[in-house]
Amino acid sequence: MAAHGAYFPRAITNRAKTNERAAPFRSLRAGQAMRYEKPAFRGKRQPGETMKKRYIILATMLAATITLADDFSGTLLVRPTWTHSVTGITTVSEQIPVLLSWTHATGTNANQMTQLWRFRQSLVASGTNSHNIAGGITNAFGEALTITTVRFFAVVVDDAQGNGVEVGGAATQPFSAWAGDATDTVLVIPGGLFMTVAPTKAAFAVSTNSYIQVKNSGTNAISYDVWVGGSNP
Repeated sequence: MAAHGAYFPRAITNRAKTNERAAPFRSLRAGQAMRYEKPAFRGKRQPGETMKKRYIILATMLAATITLADDFSGTLLVRPTWTHSVTGITTVSEQIPVLLSWTHATGTNANQMTQLWRFRQSLVASGTNSHNIAGGITNAFGEALTITTVRFFAVVVDDAQGNGVEVGGAATQPFSAWAGDATDTVLVIPGGLFMTVAPTKAAFAVSTNSYIQVKNSGTNAISYDVWVGGSNP
């Protein structure tokens, strides 16, 4: 090596002059030690960085466009499995038909529903609950519901309860389209069921009268189940 400078191969020297990013060696003056300088970042991404950003953008786009689509369809079947016969010279049996077989699809027209609310509620002795089906209720997925057309309505009191409930007759904005009058009630005793189905498009309209009242008919604390299916509108 010469005393007055440093010697590098011509290929490296030329590349350093034309493209510092390709060969980041600097020409040395006399007495200087050879050193390597890390090239400045000029927008070139590290391996995998581009793909990572693409995944993030894709996930953001999916999160912004995905919406929940409810599918509520099937058949409500009430079929007694009774045996009824009389015996004389011969035994004659009655053929018991299906009490109800209603098939519905997803939608807001006749024989269609989009929403289902079912809820188990406790009730203190002689207490009263009011359920607003046009707001303040959620389905099994945690979605807020507004039911304005009811096509299925049921209240169940299981046989383990000490007494039954009276359904209907709310003092304010009573949902009474299923009944003859806003003050009418129906008694559901332990082990009993009240159910009504309105498969037409009009069905049972809710409008502003949206409160279902359930009153304890006795002096025992009980639990009951209420089911409401329908659509909005």
